Amino acid sequence: MYYPPEINYATAIGKGLGTAIAVTIFIVIANMKNRRNTIAPKKRNLEEQSIHQTHVTHLNIEQKRLEEVRRSKEPEEQRRIKKLKESIRSMGREEQKRLEEGKRQRRVKKLSFGKDMTPYEYEIFCSELLSNNDWDSTTTSKSNDQRIDIIARKDTRVLVVQCKLYSSPVGNKAVQEIYSGKGFENADEAIVVTNNSFTRSAKKLAGRLNIKLMHHDQLSSY
Repeated sequence: MYYPPEINYATAIGKGLGTAIAVTIFIVIANMKNRRNTIAPKKRNLEEQSIHQTHVTHLNIEQKRLEEVRRSKEPEEQRRIKKLKESIRSMGREEQKRLEEGKRQRRVKKLSFGKDMTPYEYEIFCSELLSNNDWDSTTTSKSNDQRIDIIARKDTRVLVVQCKLYSSPVGNKAVQEIYSGKGFENADEAIVVTNNSFTRSAKKLAGRLNIKLMHHDQLSSY
């Protein structure tokens, strides 16, 4: 059968359009499948995380419930014994503190200044006053003391002390000597302590050199 050229051309165009539409539909369907394949794993991951969190929460609740059950089943006598032991330990600690404080107080009472003290005895007396206030205090050797009578330490602090058992006010010389000793020992603080008082010039010099001047009664609270 013979078809005019116009009809054959129209048929070819129709077939071409049909193929293009079919390809387009195929691409759209393929894209939709890919999107579902991408979204589905994310959704599954979220669901799995939610399920895991729920399981963890349930496990925690169950652990707490079991602990409460265990405690409720613990014999009353056992709980009473535990409380009694805790009470005894607490009383023991308090008693230890009381005994230590009593020893400290008795030690302080034994320390008393005497007018008949020798200079060396006065140094020991001052060192003991510092020790009672939690200083690690020792008197120095007489052969090489750099004019320092006491070296005391507390935590990271280093203190040097010169003791002057005088019947008259202490002057500049003692301040100059302890200042030199402070530098020699690389100490943080320096004190001149006496049973008497200090001259005006000694006080002025001590202020300039950052040296403390004290009566021995002040050592107990330093």
